Parts: sequence; C-alpha cells; structure tokens
Amino acid sequence: MNELLTIVIPVYNGEKHIGRALDSLIEQTNKNFKVIIVYDIGEDDTGKILEEYTNKLQFNLITNLKPVGQDAAWNIGHKTVETKYIGFLMDDDELYPNYIDEILRCINDTNADFIRAYWMKGPILRNPELDDNLGQCRVYTKKLWEEIGGFDETFDSWNDTDFWYKIKYHKPYYKIALIRKPLYRWYYESDNLSHKLKQTTEKKEERKIFEKRWKLLESRFFETNELLLDDTSDDITYRWIKDTINKLDTDEKNIVIINNFKFFRQDKGVQLQEFRDVLNTNIEHVLMVIPIFIGTSILNSDLNIYLRELSRYGYEYNPIPNLRYNDNIFKDDNGIMYYRLYAKKI
Repeated sequence: MNELLTIVIPVYNGEKHIGRALDSLIEQTNKNFKVIIVYDIGEDDTGKILEEYTNKLQFNLITNLKPVGQDAAWNIGHKTVETKYIGFLMDDDELYPNYIDEILRCINDTNADFIRAYWMKGPILRNPELDDNLGQCRVYTKKLWEEIGGFDETFDSWNDTDFWYKIKYHKPYYKIALIRKPLYRWYYESDNLSHKLKQTTEKKEERKIFEKRWKLLESRFFETNELLLDDTSDDITYRWIKDTINKLDTDEKNIVIINNFKFFRQDKGVQLQEFRDVLNTNIEHVLMVIPIFIGTSILNSDLNIYLRELSRYGYEYNPIPNLRYNDNIFKDDNGIMYYRLYAKKI
C-alpha cells in the first residue's frame, strides 16, 4: 500500500484519553495511512495501554525515556515521517471516521501544501478561516514543515499559532485548501496537557508570539514617504495609501503617513508624544495604518487615543469603527489585519 499520509501523535501521561484517540484511527473507513506515536514516559500507565493496542492498530512507537515536551515530540515524530503528508492528532482528541477519506480526496483534487478542515469544540463548529489560526484539523507536506523550521521548541504552548504565522508570512506561495466539514473533535479536558499549559503560560506565550510577529512584519513597512511613493507594490495596504495620496492631489509635504511598526511598538507615552509633535506642525493630511496584532480585535481605548488627539488639534477623521463591520478594518494580501485612518486639518 502506497500511503500518502502519516498521523503523528505525541503522548505524555495520557492513560485517561489515549484509547479514544487510537480508537478513532481504528475506525477510519480508509486504512491507507501510517501512524507514529511519540511517547514521553511519564508517571501513569500510558505504556501499558499502548502495548495493548499493538494487536489492534499498526504504528511506529518512539519512546523518550525522559519527557522532551510537546513541541520536541512533534518534531521528533515529523523527522521520521516517510510519507509526503503529515497529519496531527493530540492524545486526548479524536478523528471523525471519514477523516482519511476526506483528506486524501482533497490531496488528490487540489495537491495543496496545507489542508485545514472544520473541527468541533464540544458542540461548537469551528472554522479555521474565521479564527485565523492553524486550527485543530490540519495536514501539511513534510517539505513545508522542513522549510519553515518545524515547531519552535522554546514555546510551552501557542506553538501552533507560531507555526501558522510562519506559514502565512514567510512563505505566502504555499497552496492552502479548506475542507468545509468537521473532521476532528477537540476535547478540552481539565486534566489534559494543553489545558494545563494554557492556564499557566498563556500571557507569556502571547507576548512571545507578539515579539516574533513584529520581526516578521516590520520589514514590510516603509520608513519615509519618498520610498512609499516610489514603490510599485500591489499590496492592498500600499494601494490604499497610494490611492488616497493621488486623490488628495497635494504636495507630499502636506501629508504625513504613520505606518511604521516601530512607532506602534513604542511605549504608549512616547508614542503619544510623537503623535502630538506631528500634529503640532499643522500638517494638512494624516494617514495611519494601525496594525491589529493578536486575534481579530483592536481595543477601542487604543483608537480613541489617536482620535482624541486628532480632535484636540483640529482634525476631522473617518468615524470610530464598528469592530465587526467596518470598511476601515481590513486584511491585506497576506492576511494581516489593520485599521486605516484618514484625518484632515480643518
């Protein structure tokens, strides 16, 4: 049998739920896949349960005598994969019986580098496109995993978010497909590894993601108006700025463009003072492209800082955005979200 897909499962202290994950593999309607289990020896009877399943399911077992952590376990498993595609299953989750069938059909139809599908979180249907993340149900080529450097082992959690950003921003040419039906069920148990990690490390990991995303995005912005005006990029962010400048039909000395990520990364006090210094010059037109960093929302309080100062210095601006439905909140061609603001001196 010429398998295209290998399912990699990391497990650590998984005796309560690993049987559920393995049963979901046994129940697949299509048996054309391989399985690799990376077992971090822990303090329970996971090893005994895995031994019991050797007569029910064929799998390659990699055993780490000392726990290496979830990300390292994923990377260890990925390195040994011999098939073109790699699938993901946590030790406490389960796949729908038609998972393999649907994934292989999508591979055959699209030849995609990265495949996502709807998944269930309890009774809730989740769509990775709307969530703007990796999603629980994902399959990708081993080549993709190698090219973006695998999973970052310095993370305790949020590694999948970091992995998704690297796919989106480092290699925008990857072909991504979406299966619009649920194929994966995620269990958020209070005693599972991902839950415990989330409870203890969420803020720290969010900050690390924030810092890494800065490095990915900073280089995409110009330092001066002159560079921007000479650029030929067709990116939607640049198009909006250039189209607005053309419509203004004024000397560029009357326009200030605040779209450098370094400005927004500063301390709020320093940022506010620099903004006031700009407005104090009585510049006629102000264009701002404000990045939305984590998730899909931006705080009204942050926007109101800029809007308040614009009013104070005598500027008219486009309305305060409705955070869900507003033309001023948009995604650029790489999926990065922004709020765009235009103000004019009156």
